[in-house]
Amino acid sequence: MSRSYIIGVDIGGTFTDCVAVDDEGTLTLGKASSTPSDFAVGVLEAVRSVALALGMDNEEELLRETRLFYHASTVADNTLITRTGAKTGIIATKGFGDAFLMMRGGITLGLPEEEAAHEAALRKPDPFVPRRLVREVTERVDHSGRVLVQLNTEEALESIKDLVDEGVDSIAVSLLWSVSNEIHESATAEMIRREYPGVFVSLSSETAPFAGEYERTATTVVNSYIGPTITRYLANLQGLLRDKGLTNRLLIMQAYGGVLGVEDAGKRAVGSIEAGPAAGVSA
Repeated sequence: MSRSYIIGVDIGGTFTDCVAVDDEGTLTLGKASSTPSDFAVGVLEAVRSVALALGMDNEEELLRETRLFYHASTVADNTLITRTGAKTGIIATKGFGDAFLMMRGGITLGLPEEEAAHEAALRKPDPFVPRRLVREVTERVDHSGRVLVQLNTEEALESIKDLVDEGVDSIAVSLLWSVSNEIHESATAEMIRREYPGVFVSLSSETAPFAGEYERTATTVVNSYIGPTITRYLANLQGLLRDKGLTNRLLIMQAYGGVLGVEDAGKRAVGSIEAGPAAGVSA
């Protein structure tokens, strides 16, 4: 009688690890070198190492018998650390375009004591989005979600065009109090997708729906910055796995401990940062 397997693969900085569990709970471990030039190669090699350990001829045989495939990676982390993400722009509410650059004011927030003690020697990191790639649009929603000023659609379209003319590949839309009413963010996203379908879009109301203007904008910017890279990587990996025999869904681990399908994981790319350690804690 054939067995089915649950597979988990995690990409680390040096090695890519694979664990397979069969119907009886037996674990089989495999490992391969991570391949930064194309991380999907290391994933397949790690799966192959498990297949060989199980006495199979190749990874195709194992993937055909796989009913769940979980994946975590350092692709998002590496993109941030190496600052190789998409050229990103921001669309903000008029008068609030500097919120992302101002941060929370105090540059010692979150630092260990030995660093915070030498505030004069500290400097804020260079932002992922420079001020010249921030555009402001006329609109206003209050804390209760009531629309005080309607979105100026002509201004929004012009802002989008300006950013695209500047060469951005991705746009983060973070409007004031969109957490209470996302109507203006949704309208802006619709314009971007209609006029420039190749541009990646992140909305703060979807990516980080919580109060705290800087935190919400920063999270949305990170999502936009790494989103195109994550989307391309996952689409490529899913295609390779399907070609090798995987018929079930590829599930992407998230830092909160859950999983998403490939399409949703690409849209919410920020959730894949530090997802590997979260998977360990969940397990």
